[in-house]
Amino acid sequence: MNTLIITGEIIAIGEETFITQKSGAKFPKREIVVFQRGERKDMKFPVFFTGFHTQLLEGFKVGEQVHVSVDILARDWIDKKDGSAKYAIRAEGFRIEAITETPAPAPTAQ
Repeated sequence: MNTLIITGEIIAIGEETFITQKSGAKFPKREIVVFQRGERKDMKFPVFFTGFHTQLLEGFKVGEQVHVSVDILARDWIDKKDGSAKYAIRAEGFRIEAITETPAPAPTAQ
């Protein structure tokens, strides 16, 4: 898997939903959107957290600055309508850390 760290501001936090697998098993899924100001273009990254990773989002709020570690997942399929190949990627989060500004050290007396 390809891992990437996205750094930016949380601009949306979705509610937890449940996905049903073909086997009938259900697992939780939750999405956040991270805004990153870029040199050439500003970006909004949707990041999905699934399974026990959804718990990592507890306590985070819109407006917080974060580092989000994601795996980039890809899939492909054949479109049933026209037989063409289709491709999609998604970012699946597995770690999130708040960015805390560290205060500058106080000057020492000499």
